[in-house]
Parts: sequence; structure tokens; C-alpha cells
Amino acid sequence: MPDLDVTDILTEVYEELDNGRRKHGVQHELPSFGEGPRGSKRWTLAGDSLEEFSRRYLDEDPSWAAILGEEVGEALQERDPVKLRAELVQVAAMAVGWISKLDNEDSEAK
Repeated sequence: MPDLDVTDILTEVYEELDNGRRKHGVQHELPSFGEGPRGSKRWTLAGDSLEEFSRRYLDEDPSWAAILGEEVGEALQERDPVKLRAELVQVAAMAVGWISKLDNEDSEAK
């Protein structure tokens, strides 16, 4: 089994985070959790296609939870190992972006 080079993986995650920032801009203004449909804060893919989830949560009520939920949903649907790996890098990048937002909020509050 080859050695796992975490530095290379984290470099990929950073590059994907940078791609997301170029595509969507810095998203520190997004709430961590949106209100969801009809004020619900419940997040679920149950009974929804990924497209329905994206429309409901990203288009109507964008938040970090919605972005991460969509990325996780895409990863869970993928069976090709190469594409799954790419989706998981995107999941990690969005998680790092959300953590960065929380850290910035915390430092601004001090």
C-alpha cells in the first residue's frame, strides 16, 4: 500500500476551495444554516432527488449547510472511484470554507 501523502490531499482541497471562491466569491456572508422551506431547519435528501435538494436549498435558501449537503449528496451518488475521489475533495473544500467562515466570525466577535 502506498504512503498516504496528506499534504498532497490538502493541496487539492485548497485548490478546490480556491476554485469555489473564484466561481462564487468569498461566502462569509452566507449563514451556516438557512431557514429551509417553510422555516424548517431540517436538512435531508430523503425523498428528494439531488436536483430537488439543490433547487430547494441552494436556489431558494443558500447557506453553508446547503452547499455542503449538495456536495455530500453528489459524493453519495457517485460509484466511479476517480469521480468519487473528486467529489470528496469538493466536500472537504466546502467543509474547510465553512470552518473558515466560523473562525472569521469568532475572531470578529472578539
